[in-house]
Amino acid sequence: MGIHDYRGEARMAVHNGELYVVNFTAPRLHFFDQNIEEVRGIMDRVKLM
Repeated sequence: MGIHDYRGEARMAVHNGELYVVNFTAPRLHFFDQNIEEVRGIMDRVKLM
């Protein structure tokens, strides 16, 4: 594992024929694990109108 190793998670949806993507990418060493639960909560609350 080097300094530039990243992890990510994304959610995708098709709405009215359009593809929408919410993406979270962060350095694996610290920020991903520190923030992923908050990010998942935000992703769970996204509503397409």
